[in-house]
Amino acid sequence: MAKHQAERESKLVDAWYKARNLISMHNGMTVRCDGEEWPLDFEQELKMLDATLKMAGIDTRRFKQ
Repeated sequence: MAKHQAERESKLVDAWYKARNLISMHNGMTVRCDGEEWPLDFEQELKMLDATLKMAGIDTRRFKQ
């Protein structure tokens, strides 16, 4: 049972890490559509993912730019 839970938790951490990576790549980009433009701002989402990863024991200091 413990092995199954560890594998599950590992997959969750991997998914959070990948989500954070993709969101951070798009954060600050400018969207242009129908003559309008606006910046993408995912700071709150990144903070939530950082907090979640920190709870999972991941050092998030390397993510700060």
